[in-house]
Amino acid sequence: GPARQYCRALLMKQLIRAGDDAAAITLAGQLGWHVSHKWGPNYQATETGSSSSVTSGLSTDFSQLLGELIGRIAAHDPRQAADLLASGVGIPSRELFAAAAEHDPAALAAAMMARTGDPRAGENASHVISVWAAKDPAAAAAWITTNAPRGQDRASMEAALYSLWGSSDPGAMLRWTATRGPETNGAAWAYLAQFQRAYTAAHLPEFFASGQTQAVPNVLNNLPPAQQQEVLRQMPDSMSADVARPMTNWLNAEPEKASQWVRDLPPGARRDSAAEPLAQWLLSAGDYEAATRWSATLPAEQRASLLEQSFTKWSRTDPQAAIKAVLSAGLPPEEVVRLVKPLENQSPPPP
Repeated sequence: GPARQYCRALLMKQLIRAGDDAAAITLAGQLGWHVSHKWGPNYQATETGSSSSVTSGLSTDFSQLLGELIGRIAAHDPRQAADLLASGVGIPSRELFAAAAEHDPAALAAAMMARTGDPRAGENASHVISVWAAKDPAAAAAWITTNAPRGQDRASMEAALYSLWGSSDPGAMLRWTATRGPETNGAAWAYLAQFQRAYTAAHLPEFFASGQTQAVPNVLNNLPPAQQQEVLRQMPDSMSADVARPMTNWLNAEPEKASQWVRDLPPGARRDSAAEPLAQWLLSAGDYEAATRWSATLPAEQRASLLEQSFTKWSRTDPQAAIKAVLSAGLPPEEVVRLVKPLENQSPPPP
């Protein structure tokens, strides 16, 4: 119960200060390598409406003492420290990993990976890498390259690395990921597209070269309109990406300019990506003729629903013009028949 755990914490505190690490380790294990404020003798929690208050009476130095203990252990026996961290109740705190990795993070990471029967060995090694990357990302990167076998564990370590390195020095991180191959480099750019958008927008050629099509909306949708348009302009003609939101914003603000830009694009995936939201925008604006014609330019999987909606609505007001447009759009015969056949015998609406 709380009282017993509190007494254990007090005794552990004295043992750590006395340097009796063996006995302190036993008590730390019984505590699950953490001390809860709920164990304090004066613990009280109250809630009033939307507010709450907690009274503990527990000193705040227990976590520091646990870090001091695991740090001392890791300094002389990284394998023991790895075993203790891995056997703790729940997931050890970042503070404990930081304290353990303070002296020799490479040895601690290696000790974690040496626990071959532990399903969380790679995860715990990634925690060490995350702490290490905050201080010396280049050294952490070099260790991963030399020591981590390819697979999910290695990918997790690399993700832990560039999640911190990408914030502190994205250029240096990318120089490293470029040496690791397209997969690692692409994952790093995907991270930057989500969390470092300004940097990504300032390095669009390199970002697009990484081929992270699915990350394009992360950049586009969180930039000012002028920068969104610049991203659209620099996107390679061969890249297909979801550009619906920035295209719609541009069409709402400058419909003629945005439409002309799409018309001027060379045939390719980028033009199709931009033409689809253009057709959707025209459909919502009630310009069924233009929506039908733009829809007909799209690949089959993109145009099917849009073309049917546009043609159906246009044919209600001018079926002959709608049919003529579809017949001259260069669509496959079976698609033309599917659209036109229901209207072949339909009379024009009365004036």
